[in-house]
Amino acid sequence: MEVKDMISAKRKALGYSMEEVAKRVGVSKQTVQKWESGKIENMRRSSLAELSKVLDIPISDLMGWKHEPSSVVQLSQRERMVVEAYKNNPDMQPAVDRILGIQPKQILEGLKVARNGKPGEMVRIIDPQKMRELLK
Repeated sequence: MEVKDMISAKRKALGYSMEEVAKRVGVSKQTVQKWESGKIENMRRSSLAELSKVLDIPISDLMGWKHEPSSVVQLSQRERMVVEAYKNNPDMQPAVDRILGIQPKQILEGLKVARNGKPGEMVRIIDPQKMRELLK
């Protein structure tokens, strides 16, 4: 989808008029019309940032940058809460892994460091045998 079409579709999906978008972004209605018609392709940085917020479109999409679908993962608020709860409760992780059907072998292959370190701190490598015992 072209950027001009993305702007128009998202504006309409949110139920905004061109005037509303213009007012929220701080530009004229004519500018919004030109964005949606493709007559203005290079937006000012300030307008780009505001439009991104107003229409909830990533700036990279408004810039027309292509990115691999697999590299972009957007989590809902609930999913973020679940991930945080999992990360903050390492003693519960083996039970959660069993419930979800995640095999200890998969965990060991993806595990690089122990969870007893602080974020960003280098910590010791877990002994795979001890980890297997913990996950039984």
